[in-house]
Amino acid sequence: MRTSAEPASLRAMQRTLPGSQSGIKSRKCGFKGRPRVFRVSFGIQPLKDVAVSRLMSLQSSYWWCECNRENGPRGTFTSQGTALVANDGEAVVSVRSSRPMTFSYEMRQQDPLTGALKQEEVDSSCGLLSVTQQGMKLRLLPPEPGAYEVKLFARREGESGVLRWVCSLELECPSIQKRQALPDNPYLNWGLAAGASALGVKDCSLAGEEAVEVGEGGECKVILYTSRPLMMVCELAHHELDATKAKRCLASQITAEQLVCNVMCPYKGFYRLSVFVQDYDSGSGTFQNAGNYLLHCRGLSPNVLYPADLGLWCGPGMRTQEAGLSHFSHTGAIVNAPQGRCNITFHCASPDLQIHAVLCAELHEEAHFPLSRYVLLTFTETKITVSVCAPRAGVYRLALYGRKPPQQDYMSLCDFIIRSVCEKPGDPFPCVYSAWGRGCVLLEPRTGVLAPQSSVSFRVRVPGAQRVCVVGEKRTDLKMNKSRVWEGEAATGNATQLKLATVTKESNDMHVLMTFDVLNLENEL
Repeated sequence: MRTSAEPASLRAMQRTLPGSQSGIKSRKCGFKGRPRVFRVSFGIQPLKDVAVSRLMSLQSSYWWCECNRENGPRGTFTSQGTALVANDGEAVVSVRSSRPMTFSYEMRQQDPLTGALKQEEVDSSCGLLSVTQQGMKLRLLPPEPGAYEVKLFARREGESGVLRWVCSLELECPSIQKRQALPDNPYLNWGLAAGASALGVKDCSLAGEEAVEVGEGGECKVILYTSRPLMMVCELAHHELDATKAKRCLASQITAEQLVCNVMCPYKGFYRLSVFVQDYDSGSGTFQNAGNYLLHCRGLSPNVLYPADLGLWCGPGMRTQEAGLSHFSHTGAIVNAPQGRCNITFHCASPDLQIHAVLCAELHEEAHFPLSRYVLLTFTETKITVSVCAPRAGVYRLALYGRKPPQQDYMSLCDFIIRSVCEKPGDPFPCVYSAWGRGCVLLEPRTGVLAPQSSVSFRVRVPGAQRVCVVGEKRTDLKMNKSRVWEGEAATGNATQLKLATVTKESNDMHVLMTFDVLNLENEL
């Protein structure tokens, strides 16, 4: 093998490509394996601002040729040396550009008998194309030994029309290495899409050039930073994942400055996460691909999937902001409750906004109480607290809805994913009635299930109340202390239910605020 191949090849290129003498450079770079065959054919039509580079290795020295097409090089260059795909069945092709470009490629295998190219293209999982503002990198992973032709295409970002042929590469692959199957990528490039900036996406938390290793829990988070408010939908692909289950592996959070996609990977292997965006106020606009990311999970996830029927609005975001909600205690979509309990608080700017909370889960066995008993809303003047007590370990969907009179229907504000690992069954809250409104606060007891033949301490705030009492086998009137808290002791006796009731200044009628069940928990639950 000649040690002077680099200058000889460069001089040959300068003779073959007229007018390109000033655009040829030599630089250090890396390539896996020993090259054998290398041929580059340039497109007939000149395409400015594109520099094509092929990485080659000669013994222990690394070099590459950069052919600047600004002056419109035409014709074919064949190296005098040798080049091939690396020993482990991989090769890398790089392209640099002086301005943002859109890239594409085709890869076809040659028939080993006739040498003719096959009609069908090689599966897109055999090439990992990543695009940046400065160019692109294409990692080639031939599916089987043989000869291949790779064509590169490009177009200036923002221009319309078809992509133009830049060059062709002929590769020989003597052997391949067994590897986990990569997911098909119909959108071709990995990482941020070439036109992502025009769509309103500035950057991403993941580079996209290499596979992202997912942690032991099987979860990862992808964040797109935006220059304007956007809508987002995501798609997750894995060879063992069906469409229904794939939806339960994604939870999206849409805010004014960033889009967050929480991903659950239940199986081993590689995943493709594709993100699509459109302008937030576009109405019926079309979602466009903003990026595609290769995720790698090495183990089975111990976590269960996200709840079914999650909306696009997970966690605080644009919807809650538009409704006047702010200062959330939990700013993400996922809330971990190690003890099975959590309180989500936020401020509400509008006194007219009515909030409703719904807790949902797929329970394997029927609970003694409906899930509505395991969530309690508390309204103060400007602050709202949503208290959740999970009946058992699992993953729950907490959906928040809101409306302003005269609206009849509630509108979805956001969903939270509540994750409890506590095996001890949680107690339900009292059953709440419509009289329980803004300013009412339950201090004691916080459980809605009371033991029979026991004395229970009650402490509650009820604004505007003239009288507050507990009604069971007999009625117990509570007394207001200096802190304007109604308090007292009530006996459960043999009653099956205690009622917390009030008489307000506006009416002499007694209104039930909430009810408590009297049960022997050990015998009945």
